[in-house]
Amino acid sequence: VELAWAMKQPGRAAQALVTAAGLSRFDPRRQRQLLLDAVAAWEQAGEQQEATDVLEKVVREHPDALSPTELAHRFLVLKLPARALAVAFAPLMAAEDLIGALKLADAAKDSERATEALWALARQDGNSAQAQRLAAQLQEDEEAGPLEALAELFEQGGATERARGLWSVLLLRFGSKVALD
Repeated sequence: VELAWAMKQPGRAAQALVTAAGLSRFDPRRQRQLLLDAVAAWEQAGEQQEATDVLEKVVREHPDALSPTELAHRFLVLKLPARALAVAFAPLMAAEDLIGALKLADAAKDSERATEALWALARQDGNSAQAQRLAAQLQEDEEAGPLEALAELFEQGGATERARGLWSVLLLRFGSKVALD
């Protein structure tokens, strides 16, 4: 491995690391580290598919090797945002890393998951920038039901100015009877 690095051949180093990992199957900790080093070497060699294959092996054989955030980062570096989202969105939401989940959904251009994260963030703080983003998004969708739910959420959470603004939009744009209450 060191010889390949010294010769500035990250591809060969990666191959040697994968081979060494195969020989270290009785030492899972060592094997995990060798595989992660191989992923980095494949990345450095510009071999995205090889890096992806080894990273998927890490996910399968050593699921606790990387945190969801670290794993998502690795897949994003490999330009695989959908895979990053698949492995990390639910754990981030469960851990209440809502901003991280939102960033990941945005990176993957997954509007459904982004909206899910925005709703969770709006429940946390109706005065946040993310709550405002959700309100703007729902107004663009032009559906009264979700806007009514958000206005009620704002009201219950103490974001009364935002709630009033949404009730006004609901009344003037949608003729919402709920807004009159």
